[in-house]
Amino acid sequence: IWITGFADGVDGKRLTIINTSGKTLTLFHLHAGSSDGNKIHTTTAGNAQAAGDGAFELIYSARLDSPHGAWFVANLQA
Repeated sequence: IWITGFADGVDGKRLTIINTSGKTLTLFHLHAGSSDGNKIHTTTAGNAQAAGDGAFELIYSARLDSPHGAWFVANLQA
């Protein structure tokens, strides 16, 4: 499962994604397929993955990937 971004980011908004699919979930770092302001920024500047029972916590920052903002991967339970 691939995710390149999320809409409706507001500074400080939190989003938790729990993977119950049984498949690997990949969040793509600053993927060109997502609109500016909807992209995901990982701590490694690479894609982040969670196994079939993993989870992600993201926080939106209006200052990240300036001037558009981005979702920051704050926590990963792989």
